[in-house]
Amino acid sequence: MWKAALVQHQIQPWTGTGSGTYIYYGRQFRSPKVQNDPIHVHNDYLELLAEYGIIGAIVCSSFVLFHLFAGLAGVRRIVDDHLRPIRETTGNHLALVIGAWSGIAALLLHSIVDFNLHIPANTLIVGILFGILASPAGRPSPAVVGAPSTPTPVPAHGWLRWVVPAISAGLLALALWRLPGEVLAERARVALRDDHYAEALALAEQGLTWEKQNPNLYSYVGEAKHYLTLQAPDEASGRILHYESAAAYRKALQLFPRDTGLLLKLGQSLDLLGRFSDATDIYARAFQGDPNFGNVYAYYGRHLQMQRRVKSAARYYRTALQLSAEWPIAREGMESIARLQDDPVRKSLLSIYPEPDDDSPAPAGVLPP
Repeated sequence: MWKAALVQHQIQPWTGTGSGTYIYYGRQFRSPKVQNDPIHVHNDYLELLAEYGIIGAIVCSSFVLFHLFAGLAGVRRIVDDHLRPIRETTGNHLALVIGAWSGIAALLLHSIVDFNLHIPANTLIVGILFGILASPAGRPSPAVVGAPSTPTPVPAHGWLRWVVPAISAGLLALALWRLPGEVLAERARVALRDDHYAEALALAEQGLTWEKQNPNLYSYVGEAKHYLTLQAPDEASGRILHYESAAAYRKALQLFPRDTGLLLKLGQSLDLLGRFSDATDIYARAFQGDPNFGNVYAYYGRHLQMQRRVKSAARYYRTALQLSAEWPIAREGMESIARLQDDPVRKSLLSIYPEPDDDSPAPAGVLPP
């Protein structure tokens, strides 16, 4: 995953490819050894460099260094203003600063091998720690016990203290109107996980009344309708559901055009509708965006098997299993091919209805197995 991030960095070295884009390029440049979805680099610094470029790395490094030096300077002020004059203190400034400094140091080291700062709860904690370092010393204590304290001057720009709360309130307002759609999307996902397809469809469609820019909601609609075909009363009803499922996946892809999972689901729906040429174009997009992902080979193998191109399908299945033995579509496909090859009825039918030519090259955009 680190190598993929370095390759991504070369695309736009100074400005980066944009926030959150590693999910695209991590798939495109993934190593064949990485078969889990590479959502994050597992190195905050490389992900920062890939997505925000050298300029972003300089800005972030400056932010960290300024705060760390502010913390060190704060320790000196705490000692000079609080500890030395009266030899003791009832405040906890020093403990907080040392704790914040140590916590940030630990997180900075851990971020070499993980994605701490891409986890919202961790990022909130880091923000609090940097806030402590930004103003570590507090008000100085009087040098002599009982001496009158000097009045604290009123800042000339006291209104500045309200800037951050105002920005926070604005961000909260921007987020709150999306909340109902997000909640309904999560409920739809859980319903799909638990095989409650009608419930998942209702929740996802309700979510779309609130939020039409969430590709997950369209994906859940498509997936629910795909599985509801198993309960369809007749073939015509099932075919209509497959059409509607494919339409939902297309809408999701308009929002997330390079998502491998959506491309594979759409290709599968088109296969079930018998639209093999359209499905081939979709699988070509999946190969282009995720060329070393075993499941792409597995789905394409099934695409070929549904067209009775058994030998080519077996080659793609074998490639998928070489990348990872865990792909059920490839494993089940190889098992079904083995059963077919041993079937005496099939052997008799082949003498009358030979299989299509299986030696044609892969279509444009589709990687050969």
